[in-house]
Amino acid sequence: MSPVALAAESPAHLVASKDALWLVTHRQDVYGIAVRAAEQSWRKLPVEAHGRIAAVAAVADGVVVFFSNGGSVRYFRDLADRQRGVKPPRSLWPRGTKLLSARPAGGKGFGVLLLVRRPGRRRPASRPVASRPATRAAPATQTAPAVAALLSGPRLAEVALLRYTGQQWQEVSIAPPRLAGTPGRGYLAAHEGKVYVLLDQPARRLLIYEDGRWEAVAVPAGAAGGRALALTALQDKLVMCVYNLAGPGQVSLVARAAGQWAQPQVLRAGEKPQSWLEGRLPAIAAGGERLGLAWLADGKWLFAEYDLHGGRAGEGVDIFAGAGALAAAEKVKDVFLWGVLLLLVLLMFWPRQAIRTPRFLLPETMQAARLGRRGIAFAIDLVPFAAMAYYLAAGRDPEALSRAVLEGPVQPHQLYAMLSLLTAYPLYCIVLEHLYGATFGKMVMHLRVIGNTGQRATLREVALRNISKVPELMTLMIPKILILFPLLFPLVTRYRQRMGDMIARTAVIDLDRSRPAPPAPAGGTGESEGP
Repeated sequence: MSPVALAAESPAHLVASKDALWLVTHRQDVYGIAVRAAEQSWRKLPVEAHGRIAAVAAVADGVVVFFSNGGSVRYFRDLADRQRGVKPPRSLWPRGTKLLSARPAGGKGFGVLLLVRRPGRRRPASRPVASRPATRAAPATQTAPAVAALLSGPRLAEVALLRYTGQQWQEVSIAPPRLAGTPGRGYLAAHEGKVYVLLDQPARRLLIYEDGRWEAVAVPAGAAGGRALALTALQDKLVMCVYNLAGPGQVSLVARAAGQWAQPQVLRAGEKPQSWLEGRLPAIAAGGERLGLAWLADGKWLFAEYDLHGGRAGEGVDIFAGAGALAAAEKVKDVFLWGVLLLLVLLMFWPRQAIRTPRFLLPETMQAARLGRRGIAFAIDLVPFAAMAYYLAAGRDPEALSRAVLEGPVQPHQLYAMLSLLTAYPLYCIVLEHLYGATFGKMVMHLRVIGNTGQRATLREVALRNISKVPELMTLMIPKILILFPLLFPLVTRYRQRMGDMIARTAVIDLDRSRPAPPAPAGGTGESEGP
């Protein structure tokens, strides 16, 4: 995909990397970022910062936002960090420099190619500066007439290509003034190993830069009107997007392949040409086999894809509708986790529960279950629930689920699938262990859950040991979590107790090597008194 810079009149920048689309919206020097990875829905990132954006470039691991003064901020896809860039030196970015466009420089490592218009050398004045008669010596402080004429003339603007590597700036080349002129807007694209530069207003010029050489390409008369919005490469073609070319408010695509220009194609919604208001022009980027457009309409950010014939693929998608669904799912997750924490606290400090309890002991006639048998029982119980959650989360795209787990972002349906697993599995364990002292998997492996001194576990103890499985399961489901110590408890405790067993004062015994557990104490669900 080839990133594209947008016209200043657009309230957003849309750029594309190899596997993601980035939308950077800005209003009154405040900007926000949204991303769509692969075929997933859009996700609004928790970024809201200040700065006057001049251009945006997508890179392999994120997006770089450039400001009008040459400063930049690099945002990474995993949002683990952001990195402020190094400002360009005055020799490359003098006062009055305007950033026109930015795109990845290509090759290995981080690099961005920038197109700038900056003040150049001064032009000699049209009339020479008057000098004193030759018979009279000029003062030592007087400037020579030739130098004075040079300094008094207007400054010529120059168009330059710069390269930024995150730590260093360097000048790539300066376009010949006779080819570049003094453009008001400019756009960059890469096609067939060459860098294409589209300059617009007052005249439209297309330049090619390759191996230090600049070449001008004639723009057909039918594509010389209107206002250029973008330049990109799509399906082995160079595509120029022009506003107000075919009609007021319409956007036309003009493709160039094998040195030939095709007829302009108007973007359409069905059979009707689509139009945009001045000041709300669409942000444009090439994504996959189609051209992606994002625009603001009726207070909503919409996104749609178009082919090279101008046809729209489907309806416009509300970008932040999916972001709202994800935000709602995140709130549900937060409420769920806080509810789990509250239940654990309530069960730990249950009324009439002694704060200081005697040491947990098992009778000599009872033997703790081996970890291998417990692991098999755990798998028997968990697999049906995990399979159902996987089906709900992955659907027909298991690769999307893998990317979401390893790289993010997690989609709302994936988050709800995880929460359903974290709810259904502990609830299943609570019900069966309270009624029968074991889940189905433990019954198969001849295991039982018992309380202190070998008595049958109460409802409170069973609930406490199983609700504590939620954080333990999360360590298995989210590889980025490094807090794995709950999984180490059975390896170091006397009766091979989990963290939940330690909190609930329960253990799992092997019936084949133990006497049957005694009947439930009087009161059924009451608390055991201990020895």
